[in-house]
Amino acid sequence: MLVTGGSGFVGTNCVAALTTHDYEVHAASRRPRSTPGVNWHQADLLNASETAQLLAEVRPSHLVHLAWVVVPGEYWSSPLNVAWVVASLELIRQFAAIGGRRAVVVGTGAEYDPAFGRCVERQTPTSPTSIYGAAKASLGLLLPPVAAAWGLESTAWARLFYVFGPHESPRRVVPSAVRALLEGKRFLCSNADQVRDTLMIEDAADALAALLVSEVTGPVNIASGHGLAMRALLSAVGDQMGKRSKLDFQTSGSTYREAACQVADVRRLTDEVGWRPSFTLETGVARAITWWRDQVGIDG
Repeated sequence: MLVTGGSGFVGTNCVAALTTHDYEVHAASRRPRSTPGVNWHQADLLNASETAQLLAEVRPSHLVHLAWVVVPGEYWSSPLNVAWVVASLELIRQFAAIGGRRAVVVGTGAEYDPAFGRCVERQTPTSPTSIYGAAKASLGLLLPPVAAAWGLESTAWARLFYVFGPHESPRRVVPSAVRALLEGKRFLCSNADQVRDTLMIEDAADALAALLVSEVTGPVNIASGHGLAMRALLSAVGDQMGKRSKLDFQTSGSTYREAACQVADVRRLTDEVGWRPSFTLETGVARAITWWRDQVGIDG
């Protein structure tokens, strides 16, 4: 198995989940790590020659493609989204050329039309409102025909919804709140009443691993199937830390058009892949708080 973007937030957790399966796990990143049981490779996949060298060296049978531009606050409108569509297609082409069999490519819930609160694969329209969502949707649309033309046995398109937990960027909402509360500061949450399908990252990574080793093809939502307001998520953080009074909420603040409520239908994930989450909101929040407390070294 080869995981691209292996040192990122989702990638780090996905690599860990895949090591529990009976495969030789390889991970690629611009900044590789040293992880027991994982073979790390340094590669810039925006460079086609480095992509070719990586695939020739690893010769994977299975691929999880996560690498993309993901800088918080920038990725929604970054022009690199377009470059990643091109680079991803080249990766898939070269993966097929070396005899790769199955690829899971990771998309986003932001592909769906924000006018629809319930997101069902192959039913809910895709009408993204950001460059990021549009780029992912374009790649997802291209994946089945190009994979078939290039000789891949099977592909799945994993639409990942909102996730939180260990290894998350400190600039994202949950770690920003945890870090502020650990330091005794107040934290302001904009879009507090926005409802999102929320999943602990270690559950999401486990779902991606289960999808990879399954035979399920086409789009699959990677989510919990339940909506949760950001106010409720951060209130759970504040309650567990005993600092809910330091949370301030406002109901607006988005810079682009988002759905007020977006929840995934997860019947394909549960019924066809056969996967269900292990973490509750409480245990997931506790895991995130503990992880960040260890990182910053503050017992607040």
